[in-house]
Amino acid sequence: YVIEKSRKSAVRILSYSARLDGVASLSGTYFTSFGRHYVLTVMHGLGSSCYFTKIMVDNKFYNCVKYVTINPVDDYAIIEIEKIPERTPVRIPKDIPKNQDWKKDISIMTPVYHTGYPNNMGPLTFDGHISGYSLDNFLYVKSYAWSGSSGSGVFNQEGKLIGYVLALDVGFSEYGGDIIEDIVVVVPVNVVKWGSFFEEVMNLKQWRKLYPFNLGDTLTK
Repeated sequence: YVIEKSRKSAVRILSYSARLDGVASLSGTYFTSFGRHYVLTVMHGLGSSCYFTKIMVDNKFYNCVKYVTINPVDDYAIIEIEKIPERTPVRIPKDIPKNQDWKKDISIMTPVYHTGYPNNMGPLTFDGHISGYSLDNFLYVKSYAWSGSSGSGVFNQEGKLIGYVLALDVGFSEYGGDIIEDIVVVVPVNVVKWGSFFEEVMNLKQWRKLYPFNLGDTLTK
């Protein structure tokens, strides 16, 4: 169930960046919310223009409608896109952990899964487990990732979206620095300002009427 959910929601993002003077390849999670369609990914590979950003699925391209949220602090972006018939979207907020479940869902040795496009290949699916936490509240996951994996959605065994791949760890020894491709840095989705996102996509009074249990800026905190 979770593997199918991970694969069915995984997309590749190609974005031209003048700053990088080229096209960056990212991974992302396709999701739906209140009848509209979006992708959650990292910010660091996106170009400044939605027009030059495309979603690629099975060698087909889908347009970026607009950048809804760009957050450089926590390095994530939410992009509104066209509907993708070949993919099954994650449902937000239903498919992310609620307050009472969050501690359990990110506990040490929790099995997790992510699907992405490392090294321009994919979609490739990897398993792993949560091995630790950083002082910045990132998760360390024992799994595998490479360039192009950034933005991949990370799911637990219950099929809940618990985070997104940010980067790989880097180790140093007497021989110099090296990338540790099996230690994956994951940002938990409770850093996403879901309240602000919902305010953007729907009337705030409707949002508060539907979800009176949380009037803060994030859904999961």
